[in-house]
Amino acid sequence: MQFDYTYITLFGFILFEPMVILANLIFFLCALYYYVSLKKFNNAYTRQMSLFMFLLGTSMAFGGAGHAIHYQLGVGFFNLILFFMNAFSLLAMYYCFMGPYTYYKAGKEPAPLTRYLILTWILLMLVYSMIVQNFALIKIHAGLGLIYALTIHWIMYKRYQHRGSREVIIGVFVAFLPIIVHSLKISFDEWFNHKDIAHVLMIISLVIICRGVKTNSEDIESGKINIRSAA
Repeated sequence: MQFDYTYITLFGFILFEPMVILANLIFFLCALYYYVSLKKFNNAYTRQMSLFMFLLGTSMAFGGAGHAIHYQLGVGFFNLILFFMNAFSLLAMYYCFMGPYTYYKAGKEPAPLTRYLILTWILLMLVYSMIVQNFALIKIHAGLGLIYALTIHWIMYKRYQHRGSREVIIGVFVAFLPIIVHSLKISFDEWFNHKDIAHVLMIISLVIICRGVKTNSEDIESGKINIRSAA
């Protein structure tokens, strides 16, 4: 985890990178809001996509905690925070695969063996990343998950003109902008640097994707989208 050393002191405790904490908190609250608001829709696609959002938001919350405390509470505690951040991120990518798959397959979920193999692979990636302290593979998996979601929603939009899929496509494209910002270290100020800008873009991406999923869910509920005959 890369650090910048802006900080504030609160009740005698140093909170590093307060803008990162704020952005991650807003991300988590947005994810939680959409997760709760989508609970009323009773179909596999919505359930899985809402879990993707919630788990990703939870991962971001742990990430914000990691940036906030750094090593103040010890290396062991910091590594535990990283473990949960990566665990929730990988689980989010599982549902990032499951949701679009179910959408494309007209409500049919993968065979149990396929799901178990994916979950086993996720567990292996988590263990590997913690042993070697290299999280590049987790980032690659996140990128692949988003590309898969983009591809499926693109196919469904081109095939059936589903309104929500268009929004999801836009949101996923926005989700790749933080990579550019972070790589080029585009910053306005020490207190609004490349990481802060990247997190703001991630929030925008989340909101657009969530709105798209909600639109699709409303259309499924009303019968405008019949996922039972969409494949």
